[in-house]
This record gives sequence, structure tokens and C-alpha cells, in this order.
Amino acid sequence: MESLKSELSLVLGETVGRLETISEQSPTRLYALYERHDKPMPLMLSLAAAGYMKCC
Repeated sequence: MESLKSELSLVLGETVGRLETISEQSPTRLYALYERHDKPMPLMLSLAAAGYMKCC
């Protein structure tokens, strides 16, 4: 999870403080992202088991 936060921080240009799992339905997971001051980021991330990312 820490490497995912690091990679997302690099791509987004902002520090991701935490990820919160919203839903886990095989084969994907849906996450809410929060910045380092625990303010929600206006972005959700869906990760598939195969490693593909979809942002919405």
C-alpha cells in the first residue's frame, strides 16, 4: 500500500496521505484518496487485480 501511495503522489503531483477502501468486489477495489492533512481529494481510484488503473 505504501508503494501505491508513493506512485500516486508522483503521478498526481500531491502527497497522498492515506487511501481508504470503499468497495472490494473481485477483481477490483475502489479507493478514496486523502491528502497529507487528511483532506479528501476529489478523486476515486479503482484498481483491478491485473494492475490496471481507472480514475473517475
